[in-house]
Amino acid sequence: MTFEVLGPPVAEGYCHYNDCRNRSVAPFFAFSLWLSGAVAFTKDEASVDNYSKFESSVRKFTAACGGKLMINHPGVKSPKPHC
Repeated sequence: MTFEVLGPPVAEGYCHYNDCRNRSVAPFFAFSLWLSGAVAFTKDEASVDNYSKFESSVRKFTAACGGKLMINHPGVKSPKPHC
């Protein structure tokens, strides 16, 4: 699948807090935040699956291998890093 991102990110950085490490299953997490309308799949969106452990986030991953793609935060109009 492919996707495009329009414009610059709202924020970007690194996080090593426990919830970031839990979500990424890694010792630290590199991130960039865009407004929800700035990211769109342009090819093979049907191969993307979703998982939501919490109401505050929806993980998107490849259905074929489980590779992580992004995390959406429904209801957040202006994302802000919490780290």
